[in-house]
Amino acid sequence: MDTLLRMDRLAEFKRKLEQLENDSLVLERARERFNRRPPAPRSSGVTTQYPSPDRRTKEERRLQRRRAQLYKEHAASLPNSQFCAEAIEDIKSGFSFHGDAHEKVRKRWKEQGIWNDRWDMFAHGAWNHEPLDLQPPSEKPSTIESWRGFKPRSTNGEGLMQQQLTTESRLLQEQQREYSRPYYQFIYQISKERERIEEESARKGGSAIIHDINTIAYENVKGRWLKRLIWDKRWGVLPGMSWKHEEPIDLTASPLLDPNPSPSPAPLDEQHSPARTFRSVSPPLSDRSKSIEVIPPAGTPISPIPSVKSTIEHQPKLEQTAPRRSQRIPQQRSPKATASKATTGPPKRTTRKAAGGNRKSSGPQTTQKKKPGKPPRGGRRKK
Repeated sequence: MDTLLRMDRLAEFKRKLEQLENDSLVLERARERFNRRPPAPRSSGVTTQYPSPDRRTKEERRLQRRRAQLYKEHAASLPNSQFCAEAIEDIKSGFSFHGDAHEKVRKRWKEQGIWNDRWDMFAHGAWNHEPLDLQPPSEKPSTIESWRGFKPRSTNGEGLMQQQLTTESRLLQEQQREYSRPYYQFIYQISKERERIEEESARKGGSAIIHDINTIAYENVKGRWLKRLIWDKRWGVLPGMSWKHEEPIDLTASPLLDPNPSPSPAPLDEQHSPARTFRSVSPPLSDRSKSIEVIPPAGTPISPIPSVKSTIEHQPKLEQTAPRRSQRIPQQRSPKATASKATTGPPKRTTRKAAGGNRKSSGPQTTQKKKPGKPPRGGRRKK
């Protein structure tokens, strides 16, 4: 069948060629079509504008990249971002698959007390401490009401118990809200990291006591936070009480957008190291003890409290501070003078005559013998 069709088409093609050969005029017209120039295309009236090349400077492109990085870091502390970051870390470690990783992270957050039941399976929403929703549970009407409108009376004991339960639930809710803050999450993760290091050391046959375990756990947790872009550069040794996404982005005051950034701060000294933060150590010397400059003897530990001797030496003397009194302080008499006066007795004091009569001294009166010759007033001399 196919061969017959091909033969028919070939016969028709031969007939057309014979017609062109016999009619030279038709052949010339057919050849002229290939010699003609095509007409100019008609304009539709709509111009196509091609995209212009990027004329931004290098500085503008650099600022735009830094601004995008700043927005990325600002959103990294959201619950969904941290949830996905922890799940990806578990998947890369090879200990869990995609679905198991999300379930493990959800279980850890519930154990820590930071999971919110209002979230979806990927933790979309806000942290527990962000919305201030501390209203007590609504009191439902009693179900014992009859159709006559009778309501049972509540005694004072039931009212006090209900109030106590409401207060306890409110306090518990306030306490659970604080678990999701950066400071408490950081402390919790450090404690878990300590347990993991101790278990790993015991499994490998090492000693149970690891030197600088607090520093190792601190550096591991902080390294993970830096990798997840949730560590705020404004924090000190420990995180603060709010995440970066809780505060608005200030593009003008951001160090990332500053063309001339300030130099990085100096490294922390020994007083602010993680080892001193997570273990009990003696406080540093106070300013008062430094100003005294007491040099203890060799082999004596330096105490942060100034010694009693140095404090007394630097205090003003009592003679300089006590007020001066006008009265004279009686001098103490020697025991010899006191004994001699006791044997002789007190001195006798005589009366003095004056124009107005006899005046006696205010001292102790002594008995005196009357001299004869002058009679007393108002009487006669006795014979």
